[in-house]
Amino acid sequence: IGLDKDETLLDRARLSNWSKKYPKNMTNPDIYGIYVLIMEDTQGIMFSTKLSPGWAALINFVSIKSSLLNESSQELQSYNGNSISFFLAHSLIQLEAPVWIEGLFGMGYTNFSWPNKSNKINKILPVAGIHLGLQPLPSILPPLLLGINITATPYPKSYNEIDGTIQLDDWDIKFLPTLLIGLAIPKYIFFPE
Repeated sequence: IGLDKDETLLDRARLSNWSKKYPKNMTNPDIYGIYVLIMEDTQGIMFSTKLSPGWAALINFVSIKSSLLNESSQELQSYNGNSISFFLAHSLIQLEAPVWIEGLFGMGYTNFSWPNKSNKINKILPVAGIHLGLQPLPSILPPLLLGINITATPYPKSYNEIDGTIQLDDWDIKFLPTLLIGLAIPKYIFFPE
């Protein structure tokens, strides 16, 4: 299926060209993705790109507002966190053309900070999980993508403050269910073949 290389970026971005380039039943289209992430106490954005058939790379930026137990005072203290994570995703199962399951693994750079305290702690933590993706309206709105991620990462349950130094304690595996709403952007819009 050929498209005119002289078309403008706007011409290539039209939904009618999506339908010509990617038939309804096509698997593994060459796309970028942009997603909004919604989790408990966390919001973020994620960008993805297909690397090769069955493989994708992802980067996400999330903001966390939660609480950890202060072992010194035995009180829950609120904290803010920011995380940048890099993932590789591998296609595990293609159920039907608009539904797929991927395995995720990567690393996240996370910083923890407490209100009214100058201390910040930075940690690089491994992340692994599974992604269920869905293209809910392939005929009407092909770029719309929905998904559910369940990821697992080591995470502290508490912290201790000794002489102004904060140490994270009681590490455990935290499971993070995430709802994703996104748009697929065909690569040919930016790079015509």
